[in-house]
Amino acid sequence: MKDIILDQLNLYIWAKDKNFRYVYCNEHYAMAAGLDSPHQIIGKSDTQLPWRKLAELFKVGDYDVLNVQTRINTPEVSDTINDVKEILVTENQLLNSSNKCIGVVGTFVDITGKQLVSKTGHFDISSKRYYLGEDFGNEYLTHREVEVFRKLLLGYTAKQMGEVLNISAKTIESYIDNLRRKLQAKNKGEIIATAIQFGLTHIIHLNWYNDVYN
Repeated sequence: MKDIILDQLNLYIWAKDKNFRYVYCNEHYAMAAGLDSPHQIIGKSDTQLPWRKLAELFKVGDYDVLNVQTRINTPEVSDTINDVKEILVTENQLLNSSNKCIGVVGTFVDITGKQLVSKTGHFDISSKRYYLGEDFGNEYLTHREVEVFRKLLLGYTAKQMGEVLNISAKTIESYIDNLRRKLQAKNKGEIIATAIQFGLTHIIHLNWYNDVYN
């Protein structure tokens, strides 16, 4: 059930051990690697996959993560089995049940040909609402929805958001569902892709956010 849910999020997910050999990937990632199933990636390194020319560059990023330098929505270019993709990568340490680092775990979203700068959306200062623009029927986000949206774009899980915002993970999920509906996304993963496509990622910058809400 877990793998079915993850595959429906349209995210590419993988995990590697400390020797940078794969221990897991989901169906989307396996397809990008030209494999028949996720199981076939186990034990392989990036030098054995379509993006082999970039393997050393990826290893540098993985090594940084092992040394506690989390990467969040980092732009990269990668060769897949079919074409070259522009991607946003988020990567963290892979921890065991004792919170000991045993490798790296990451996701990426395909942003090929999509907009990364402000294109739509604006604040109404008097009402403190963030209007999404005509593409979304002039729906608006509340203060709390903006907070959740920002943290979702920064790679936070529902549990992590709940801890930071001091509300339950269940309540966070309800806000995420509101975001999904207002952004006309099919699932949580598509919220991020939609934000990138329509240039809504500028919402993560703190300068104007603090001016409006503080």
